[in-house]
Amino acid sequence: MYVDWDSKDQKNEINHAMVVIGVVVKNGKANPVICQKTPNRNSITLTESLENAHNQKRYNMIWYGLQYKYE
Repeated sequence: MYVDWDSKDQKNEINHAMVVIGVVVKNGKANPVICQKTPNRNSITLTESLENAHNQKRYNMIWYGLQYKYE
């Protein structure tokens, strides 16, 4: 997944990347498990990543998924 972590600056730059490495299912709901580089975080849930962002007063991120084009 790619994220414009600072979308409020209106630069439309992808400045964060996460790799989904698994999934945790709790109460019938799936939550992706991710790794990221900056800062180094390994095997955390996407929910934890969002909590970290909100703790840094980041609320308006723009998310992009990797897309594959069939030819």
